Amino acid sequence: MTVNDRPIVGQNATEWAREHGEHYSAAFLLDNHEPTRNWVTLPAYAYTSHDGTAAFIIDGAQSLKDGAGAIYLMDDGATVRPYHVAAYGGRDGQTHVIVHAFPVNVNEDGSPRLRPDGRPVSFDAWQLGPRRAYHVKLRKTA
Repeated sequence: MTVNDRPIVGQNATEWAREHGEHYSAAFLLDNHEPTRNWVTLPAYAYTSHDGTAAFIIDGAQSLKDGAGAIYLMDDGATVRPYHVAAYGGRDGQTHVIVHAFPVNVNEDGSPRLRPDGRPVSFDAWQLGPRRAYHVKLRKTA
């Protein structure tokens, strides 16, 4: 779900992802009624964050209830992975959230994650409490 290229340190990740990231249409249900009465489709851009983990920029997050405090279950049709809000903001009236994959102690290949100084990474004490969750259906657009 992410590209191998990434912004350089100090570069605006949001603008970089909109230009160079993988572009998606992200579908959100806005209620729990059956059948659903409200939904929204927002643009999302996948990229690799500075720490090498998967990340998304989701534009238009102001249309989501508690968009800055939710957990996002990103579903590309092959996998569903949990993401947390790493940052949010906006300018010129465009509000967005930046979501990162939940941090773990190992890389995708099973090798230990290491800090730049060689010490192992430990997320053993990191966890989130109760949150609203959005199951996001992704469709690649470009």
